[in-house]
Amino acid sequence: FEATLAPLTAAFGIDMEGLKNAPFRIPGSEIPWRDGRFATPSGKYELYSETARADGQNPLPAFTPPEPGPPGYPLRLITPHARESLHSQHFAFVDGPPVLHLNPLAISARGLVEGKKAMVATEKGRILATVKSNRGVDPGAAMIYQGWWRKNGAVNLLVGDLLSDMGEQAAFYECFCRVEAASE
Repeated sequence: FEATLAPLTAAFGIDMEGLKNAPFRIPGSEIPWRDGRFATPSGKYELYSETARADGQNPLPAFTPPEPGPPGYPLRLITPHARESLHSQHFAFVDGPPVLHLNPLAISARGLVEGKKAMVATEKGRILATVKSNRGVDPGAAMIYQGWWRKNGAVNLLVGDLLSDMGEQAAFYECFCRVEAASE
């Protein structure tokens, strides 16, 4: 692990003990756009964007309410990285299904029981997961950490290949699911 710190040690004298005792920030990186130049046609921060208007988008910042899911799929499925794992580096060694995090209200509304299995289905596929109560998840959402292997029920079996309307990047938060109790 010390080898991965070698660039920080060489450049800033940081070592493992220093990181254990205090946070470290690279000097001069605290303020984004410190020079006041933005990647806009004017080089300034733009509240009104001619580029967005030319692309058929609203030139002013505006809230657009999220679209509901397709019929039969009421929950927005979110699939973030787990804090303690990168992709599948730890989930590869876990046997059993992934954990499905739901708000207690969503659990109650569906007659689910924490610790029991549930079927998570999308228009693309379905997997088994173990229900876990999580007040941090919106009642209109379901959350499964990505990284579980196919043998256990990877979320990749549930999500499609979508591009965002602006920027043509991965369309996170655009997958919808339903969750039902599963027979064990």
